[in-house]
Amino acid sequence: SIAHIGRLSSPNQGWQAIFETAGVCQAFDIDEFLETITLFDGLRKEMSEVGAASGLGVAFATISGGETSLICDIADREGLALASLGADTLARLRNELGKATLIGNPLDLQNSRTTRPEAFSASLRTLASDGAVNVVAVRLNMSQKPSTSQSSLYREVFDLIRSAGAVPLVLSRAYERFDPSWWSLFRELGVTFVMSYRNAIAALAGFSSWLGSPTNEARSLEGIPSEAGVSGSVGSAPLSLAQARKWLSDSRIPYVPSDLADDAEAAVAIAEELGYPVVVKAVVPEMVHKSDAGGVALNLSDEYSVAMACREMSELLSPEGSTSGGRLSFEVQKMLPGGVEIIVGMKRDPTWGPLLVVGSGGIYTEILRDAVWGVPPVSSAEALRMLEKLRIWPVLKGARGQGPSDVDALCGLVSLFSKALVGDAQWIGGIDLNPVIVGPKGGGAYVVDVAMFGDEAMVDGWPV
Repeated sequence: SIAHIGRLSSPNQGWQAIFETAGVCQAFDIDEFLETITLFDGLRKEMSEVGAASGLGVAFATISGGETSLICDIADREGLALASLGADTLARLRNELGKATLIGNPLDLQNSRTTRPEAFSASLRTLASDGAVNVVAVRLNMSQKPSTSQSSLYREVFDLIRSAGAVPLVLSRAYERFDPSWWSLFRELGVTFVMSYRNAIAALAGFSSWLGSPTNEARSLEGIPSEAGVSGSVGSAPLSLAQARKWLSDSRIPYVPSDLADDAEAAVAIAEELGYPVVVKAVVPEMVHKSDAGGVALNLSDEYSVAMACREMSELLSPEGSTSGGRLSFEVQKMLPGGVEIIVGMKRDPTWGPLLVVGSGGIYTEILRDAVWGVPPVSSAEALRMLEKLRIWPVLKGARGQGPSDVDALCGLVSLFSKALVGDAQWIGGIDLNPVIVGPKGGGAYVVDVAMFGDEAMVDGWPV
């Protein structure tokens, strides 16, 4: 495997990146596949008619309070954001249903259809009329075959939702043996019917993602390079740090102010020039994870601490003191004031060629496994959409009293990196930029560590 990126990847990563780039929605079993096709087919035309400029605003209405909690849990797991109802809407719903603690979405209609039909109709109309809602998914009683009263009920409900400017969708809570006459009824009424909550919500999440990615920005598969059938393979020889730094510099990718030193005396001179505090890192051929081997010393504030760090690393990592097997040198870096750690990298897929990855970085990269894959090149806007899918995204936006990070700088770095990959796609086997330190807004984003692998012939002949 290629450092962190190799261990984050799997044989399926290439296809996931291609699907993401081309705007393809994935399904992971036959039931979900069928539900997704059904929902896309039914909602696409109706959504274009009601308009969905702000995305998919989904509201659920059911006759069970327990099911509202279940819907919330499944929606959170599947990544479906439910429509946020306005304060006026919530106040009206609480008044109409006589429940001061009502959440609103999902809406618990209780047994109001039989005990208070006027409240049932009024609350559904209020829900569907909210400005954030353009789809109302309802789960009402369904016997094995639709009775006359049930058929009338569904007609009334669908007419009510449509008159309020929203699209009706009907669900059942699980896969049950319904008579085909139910499908005939819903087909006659022009309403999409999907079954279990999980697959219905997964399909809605996929539809929402597809709706939020304008088709004019989705890239055609014809424009994506494929390496299927290409003879030979790119090697995985590690480049020296000097070679990797040169590639980054040639690609205009921001790297932390730093320089390379052959010994402690040179390291001290570099530190004096950069200004304290500094970081000293051991540079040993084929050693990728420096911190695990004791090859990183942080926040060094004077000449003595730099010299001591170099001596300690020499004793620990030089061929005489360990089995590292190569000549030891040092990289001295300016100590950045702090920020969010991100990994940016590339892995070569045997079918699709270079794949781009961004994710949570630092020493816990492989533990957190918070990463998104794409196909280079990407624009800054596309890089932002990748970042927004990460679990660490709320931290980048600013959390727990911390201000926002310089996301613009990070997006620019990711875009530059992705374009450089396309230019050098034929000989690079893999790259880890880990971590990239993203400073506070306006503070920039800088690579502070790099591992790069490529074709041995190119590595041997590449000037440093």
